[in-house]
Amino acid sequence: MYFEQLPNELIYEIFNYLDIFSLYRIFSHLNIRLNTILNHLTNISFQINSSEDTNDPLIHRFAQQIISLHIFHSNCIDFILFSHIRSLNIRDYLSERQLTQIRYENFPKLVYLNMPFINESDESYKFFQRIFSNEFPHLNKCIFGDISSPNSKSSWSISPSIRSLISTGFCLSTYIHILHSCPNLTYLHWSIVRYSDDEHFPRKHFHLQHLYLRTINLETIRFVLDCVPNLKRLFLVSDWSRGNNCSSLNFEKLAEIFEQYVPNLCHFDCNTMERNPMETKMIRNFHRSFQRIQSEVILDGRTRFFTFCPMRNSP
Repeated sequence: MYFEQLPNELIYEIFNYLDIFSLYRIFSHLNIRLNTILNHLTNISFQINSSEDTNDPLIHRFAQQIISLHIFHSNCIDFILFSHIRSLNIRDYLSERQLTQIRYENFPKLVYLNMPFINESDESYKFFQRIFSNEFPHLNKCIFGDISSPNSKSSWSISPSIRSLISTGFCLSTYIHILHSCPNLTYLHWSIVRYSDDEHFPRKHFHLQHLYLRTINLETIRFVLDCVPNLKRLFLVSDWSRGNNCSSLNFEKLAEIFEQYVPNLCHFDCNTMERNPMETKMIRNFHRSFQRIQSEVILDGRTRFFTFCPMRNSP
């Protein structure tokens, strides 16, 4: 059987595994039937790797059929072209003009947004205001670098659709703003806790269930957990950038914090280091969620405490 003899459904399925550049260059102008299939493709995933890609006429030809856009080179790209995008992954810095274009008018169907490289500027404050003020009513999952807190010129309201948030870092006051803005947030991955002089007070959030936190500072952990009483899964990681000076995690006091602030916690993961470790058997007795903790001595003499089954990927 020749390829042209395959049913349309099977050809569509095959085309889903090829990028639009390859599809068009291989199959266009072969016959009327394949041209018709190409012109009616939907759910196209498109990747821009270079400045040459941004100038390719195929971008304009298929822009309204692209639902997933991956950008590794953002120079000269005009986001106004892509009004049907559901998934937007930008692995490059944007100009302020481009950042301004990330708004509902251009992406009314946006569900997933990955933008780890955002320079702090007046426009970045406005951008985060749009994100955390429900400008994208279908947005479900966000991945960012550092998140800027609202300033005197910007304020956040409520974004009920956001369920999952991953960030390189933000300060405790921003954490409170996030909890307020995202009442239905269930997963938070917080890589670095930034410290600032901003005043912050605990705010209860009852939907967050999964938390990844890169700190073993007990006062910070106490404050963070005080806000999320229904937390079920927690992953604590040492700040490896401190190297040999990384402080130890007091598992006994941590267990007391768990009992007081997160009574529903049932799954705990960790990856920490210390010089003068307590016996693993003793640590496991402090809290029911410590049963899976293991230990090993590494080359520089420190002891690493860890668990075999880290928190699953975010929803």
